[in-house]
Amino acid sequence: MRIRGSGVSGYRGLAVGRCETSRPRYPATACRGIVPVTIATKTIAVDEYVLDTLMRDLLGHDKSPSAYAVYLFLWRRARVAGTWSTRVSHKGIADETGLSKSAVQAAVRHLNVRQLIRSVHESRTATPEHHLLRPWASRPRTNTPRRG
Repeated sequence: MRIRGSGVSGYRGLAVGRCETSRPRYPATACRGIVPVTIATKTIAVDEYVLDTLMRDLLGHDKSPSAYAVYLFLWRRARVAGTWSTRVSHKGIADETGLSKSAVQAAVRHLNVRQLIRSVHESRTATPEHHLLRPWASRPRTNTPRRG
């Protein structure tokens, strides 16, 4: 007897499954079971600034949630590759994020203007390489207390 899962993806826990059996005496509809499901996930490190400040800035002030989604997508793609850049087309970003291609184009344009990414094209029709910029990480830190 083999139990087929319910097809729940991205879920950790228990799922209801249906039994498949070759014996005609036990029809598949009469056999139900609980199938343990574990989906392995990977984690990546994200700067606190991205979650604490940049999210509020892009979503609240700039009213551009697509730019934030694209930035997080590019961050993940680049960090999985172990670099600070990734080569991906607007259509590829749109397919992976669920945004429209025009929303991705506007988001990439916005991120370039804000100097959060730098997109480099080898030619006019080439797939751009997006370099993640982290202006908050390049600022010199001082231990002097604020005046107040």
